[in-house]
Amino acid sequence: MKIFRIAAPSQAGTGGELRAYKVLQYLGKKAEIILVPPIEYLCRDYAKKNLDLLKKYNIKIPDLVFDYLSKCKFSRNPVSMMDIELKYYSNFIEEVKGSDIVFSDHESYLYMRVMSFFKNKSGIKTVLLNQAGNLVNLKSITWNLKVRGLNLTTLLKYIRNLYTFRVFRYYAKDLDLLLGVSWTSVEELKKLKIVKQDIPSKALNPSLALDLNHYPKQKVEKENYAVFFARLIPEKGIFDLIKIWKEVKKKLENTKLIICGKFYNKKIENKFLSMKSKDVIYAGFLPIEELYNTVAKAKVFIYPSHFDSFPFVMLESLAMRTPIVAYGLPAINEIYGNLNAVRLVKEFDIKNMAKEVTNIFQLKEEDYNSMFDKKYEEFISFYSSWERVAEEEYNTLKLFLNS
Repeated sequence: MKIFRIAAPSQAGTGGELRAYKVLQYLGKKAEIILVPPIEYLCRDYAKKNLDLLKKYNIKIPDLVFDYLSKCKFSRNPVSMMDIELKYYSNFIEEVKGSDIVFSDHESYLYMRVMSFFKNKSGIKTVLLNQAGNLVNLKSITWNLKVRGLNLTTLLKYIRNLYTFRVFRYYAKDLDLLLGVSWTSVEELKKLKIVKQDIPSKALNPSLALDLNHYPKQKVEKENYAVFFARLIPEKGIFDLIKIWKEVKKKLENTKLIICGKFYNKKIENKFLSMKSKDVIYAGFLPIEELYNTVAKAKVFIYPSHFDSFPFVMLESLAMRTPIVAYGLPAINEIYGNLNAVRLVKEFDIKNMAKEVTNIFQLKEEDYNSMFDKKYEEFISFYSSWERVAEEEYNTLKLFLNS
């Protein structure tokens, strides 16, 4: 099998980028992979390092990709960015023609446009892996205002979302197979009528995995604080956190909330820092060992995310035996809803989030430890092999080609 892969692989990026990197490590043993990452990915300082590492795993990367490292382009204008990516990918028509599948690891309208272009030029089958969740709400102005607040950026982002949805829907007519990291991520695209209702589709299972040897192996003594670790953006609930913690402090004293991660917008950072109380500690972007040590010692991980399809940070928190209180988004409920170590609350329900957090803080040690039961052990075991994830993907593509 020969796969032309559109992916932005990274060991230290988003969950979707990490998945791309890990799966490619193993797929290189099973199939011939030609990796051509998006041009905007090439602007990142870690791009060359990750690409060089993947070449050691039998991943083929055209020389022209490396030539573009010094002339990468990025635009916040979605129309301009689409033209930039299309012009860049048009250099790789011959590589596509010699492939069996064009596969995109990411659900961007940009890559859907590129795959449609390749389909029309070569007739090669196209496959999309959707790693986004709660897409339905992106089209709701009310939801956007509640998550991001009333400002010009929110309105521009909302308008941009409407445009990119239309672009995606138009070019998705050329999609041959839809895959998802959860059933929710598959069904939402159908519910939104972005893809054809009768398109062949599947939720990969497992679709993500843990490297268990990366996390503390010994049981760590818990300390009296909560933690949050993820991208520091409104969609991950950073402003909800402030409100939740304010409610928690009405019941608990001598506790603190440690926030780990990186802000991507200075205005959002300043707003967050001006809202937080003294017992909310902004630790910044920590080295990985320090981060894992911080999460492992926390009593609870508060995760009021509004936008997820299979949050990898929740998987990591469980690996470190730190229970979670999160919003019960459809995908989160699908993946994590049966675990005693995960408490789910209706989205935007600040008081019940705080109540569940408080309840976990007040658990006796025996009751706390009982959350990590046999069901938990089986769950962690199932999601403990990236090779199994790659095998699931490979077998799915092989079956699709033979059908």
